[in-house]
Amino acid sequence: MTTESRNNDGAAPYSLAAPCFGDRLLQDKIALDLKMNEGLKTVVPQDADDGSQMDMRTLILESAIKLFVEKGFDGVTMRALAREVGIITPGGIYHHFPDKLSLHAAAVDYAFKLRSKPAVSFLLDKNAGTPKERLKKFIFRVCERFHRDKEFHRLLQRLRFESTAGEHGERYGAIINGPTLQLEAFLDELDLPPEINKRILTTLIFGLVTHTYDSEAMLSSLPGYGPELNEPQLVADQIFRLLEHGIFR
Repeated sequence: MTTESRNNDGAAPYSLAAPCFGDRLLQDKIALDLKMNEGLKTVVPQDADDGSQMDMRTLILESAIKLFVEKGFDGVTMRALAREVGIITPGGIYHHFPDKLSLHAAAVDYAFKLRSKPAVSFLLDKNAGTPKERLKKFIFRVCERFHRDKEFHRLLQRLRFESTAGEHGERYGAIINGPTLQLEAFLDELDLPPEINKRILTTLIFGLVTHTYDSEAMLSSLPGYGPELNEPQLVADQIFRLLEHGIFR
């Protein structure tokens, strides 16, 4: 019988290989879990606009994002996730993800690809306007995402605080840097002064958006503050004006 490492919640991962009687029981348990939960494949993702149904793997990812946002990586167990999804035991989770770290990385990757697609599409579509017009639309979409999608905003905050150096940090850096590198490549289409560093400019653009919405609670206590100051269109316009008057030629 092969030796399996244990997960953070103390449960050994399930294996589909069954070299002995004990492993065969676990394999049968996974099959039973999956059969019992076939009826769950009828949920629509929160960002879906085409009426598509969510399969079990996607349902697990959506539920995992919710729990990781609420409790952090260390506060989530596979057993708790199974309850959230509606699976009686964690066997159905391990059928799709070998351990909690793999699940967390997959959930983050899923969240970023799904939620960054509308904004990134403006950078890639040259029929969406001039480079400056497309950049302005991109900034607006990013602001809109942070403003209306509190779950995604909190996921980003969790990642900034929980990611560590080394392999763990590199894993999430590669995921998060996707939209960042796409924006940096897009800046080649703009007539930027030679002294402008595209990597720093990219970081500043994202930083202006994230800091605005990170500071929302703190700024709400200042005199003259109103919720309208965090409206995506207003925030995007201010950021673009700053770029237009300070950087663009």
